[in-house]
Amino acid sequence: YGRFLSGLMKLRVSDEVVDSAPFLASLLALDSGDPRLKALDERAVALETRIGFGRLLKALSAAAKILVVLEDVHFLDEVDRSILEFVLENCVTENPIVFLLVSRPENEDGKPAEITVNPLYAFSETLELGEVEESASLDLAGLLLRCLDDSGVSGISPEAFRFIQDRSHGNPFF
Repeated sequence: YGRFLSGLMKLRVSDEVVDSAPFLASLLALDSGDPRLKALDERAVALETRIGFGRLLKALSAAAKILVVLEDVHFLDEVDRSILEFVLENCVTENPIVFLLVSRPENEDGKPAEITVNPLYAFSETLELGEVEESASLDLAGLLLRCLDDSGVSGISPEAFRFIQDRSHGNPFF
């Protein structure tokens, strides 16, 4: 948490943003030890986190246009998803902020991975990528495995490759 707080301070953010640091750190699974996180109920912590995230983005975007990339959005729990949706709809800034949200088509529970954005407040566009062809998937899997072991594709049994292909829908990074 100390490195996180130090990084915030280097950005020369307002005292309000620094005050929100424990709530922001909790988004990164960093334990700040701040007693407010235990004293407040879950809804209050979520609200403070929403406010803190908005403050941070406003501070950063005051100096320049920014791009926020969030990968594996499908893993967000309900509270974190609500924080993201709140910020997307309520972060009025001097310079534009572009959010690139990367997600699988469905969550772990099989439900669609969706972020709700009010079109009056933000523009959103979805780009869906199709499955990778089997030969390309085999090449990617081989490259990934070669990073671990020089045997590459030859080290993949046909059963293991079929499992990867079926489970990942052709994307071995999945």
